[in-house]
Amino acid sequence: MEQPKMYAMLLTLAVLVGYAGCLGEFTSHGPVHSFPPSPFYSLKDTAIPTPSHPSPIDEPIEGAAPPTPPPSPSPTQEQTPTPPPSSSPNQGITPTPPPSPLEDNSTTPTPPSSPSPSSPSGVRSPKRAPRDPAAHDFCSRAAVTKSCPTPPTRNEFNVDEYLGRWYEVGATAQFKFEYEAGVICERAQHSLIVDNNENYGAVVALLNRGQPVLKPFQASAVTRLSATAHGVCNHAHAICDIVDDQSPLYAALDKLVSTVHSIRNDSVMRYRHELSSLSPATRELQYLRRNITVTVDRLARGMTRLQHINGNISQGVGHADANVDALMDLSSDLKDTVAVLNLRIADVAPNVRADVLRDAVFLRPENMSLSLRLAQSVVAANNELVKVQAQLADVSTLLSAVTASARAYDTTAPPYSWNPVQYPVAETRGVAVQNPDAAGKFDVHQYGHTAPYWVLDVDVADDGANGTDIVPGSGAAVNGTSYNAALIYSCTEEKDGPPQENLFLLARNASLSDDTITRFQNTAAQYRIFTDCDNPFIYTRQNRHACTSWPF
Repeated sequence: MEQPKMYAMLLTLAVLVGYAGCLGEFTSHGPVHSFPPSPFYSLKDTAIPTPSHPSPIDEPIEGAAPPTPPPSPSPTQEQTPTPPPSSSPNQGITPTPPPSPLEDNSTTPTPPSSPSPSSPSGVRSPKRAPRDPAAHDFCSRAAVTKSCPTPPTRNEFNVDEYLGRWYEVGATAQFKFEYEAGVICERAQHSLIVDNNENYGAVVALLNRGQPVLKPFQASAVTRLSATAHGVCNHAHAICDIVDDQSPLYAALDKLVSTVHSIRNDSVMRYRHELSSLSPATRELQYLRRNITVTVDRLARGMTRLQHINGNISQGVGHADANVDALMDLSSDLKDTVAVLNLRIADVAPNVRADVLRDAVFLRPENMSLSLRLAQSVVAANNELVKVQAQLADVSTLLSAVTASARAYDTTAPPYSWNPVQYPVAETRGVAVQNPDAAGKFDVHQYGHTAPYWVLDVDVADDGANGTDIVPGSGAAVNGTSYNAALIYSCTEEKDGPPQENLFLLARNASLSDDTITRFQNTAAQYRIFTDCDNPFIYTRQNRHACTSWPF
């Protein structure tokens, strides 16, 4: 009798060990229908981070596949004429340009950028220290530019030293292509009308002159193309608002992640097979949100490139046919990028919603609140993604308009086939009224409206104003003044979109030293003044042969 009992005990032990081994195999190695060890990061008790920090729901999920990379730039994109070498799409004014950045008509292909090996699909690794938005993606910069900044001005500004003749070294694209399309040799004359005193600020008369190099309908095409780029970037800002860390989409994903984390307990583990799609479905939404921000960044950089090509056409730089072809290729490539993202959203969003809603049914009746939270969060996320699709549809329509604007250029005419009779000097007048309490702030009445213009920085001559003409570019006084260069900033709020920012760089000579431009660049970047997307800094062509014969 003892021996059968012993055999029975051994048999029972073997069964238990085998069951435990199977259970360990099931839970440790994770079959397709099981939950990974710790796939989710609960955001319930985590404060929403600032835009410049990594978002917790953007962190890689353990055991997850990498996000779908954005489409590679097409080979035709590499043929785009390179903008002036001193133009930066991301921050401030461009660094270290040559003395005459627009006098070289040659174009150099720009290779497409490639993602960093340590950061798949161009997405920042959460292990890396947070970077300044100026060096990060477009949506991070957009998050800190939802209203006009208030940088300090040069309140010790002396208006008498600001008078006289100025050369426009450059300006941001939106202003330049709206008011100076097809014009080179822009110069200004500032004259005192009313001097300032303790009660009133000075009043200065403004006279701007430039030489057109395009026919009127060609200049109009430059303006229309810039307006198209502005519309695309407004939609890019709207998409950033939909997916940023303060958005309903972020809140919905936060709720979904925390809910899935909550149901991973003993009371519902019996349904782990039926709930198996919750983990990959949540990861799909997280990666989709990340892919949207990466694609928007590509779109913004494409608009910057488009505006540089537009600047080449506007000022007669390079060959007209090559510039127009580059616009066509860029527009086609960006439309493909938008279409890929749209298809990705259309494929992922409804499938994820269906999977989560189906799995939520398998929760026990006592877990009905969790089931309801799952349904609410995934439906809310899906609704926000539909908004992204609507914005992308508008972007695609605007990109189609690029082709129509590009075809309006007369590519058969040489860039400089103008004469004083056919193309008279372009002239505009205005008045600048100084703020009596802040000497570096002016209200400028020009082009039919009023806008604030602030003097952010000036370059002061080393040897003072002695009324002697100095060799251009020496950094000394010219025409009895001690201000050699000035950085001017203007910003106005817009109802349906981000604020409209403009930067102007003026100098007493046709060119400016690299050191001064770099300093002005750093000043603008310090105050989060970004010249990206549709508003890069465009240098004014100050061609010696074309400009010196005109009495400015």
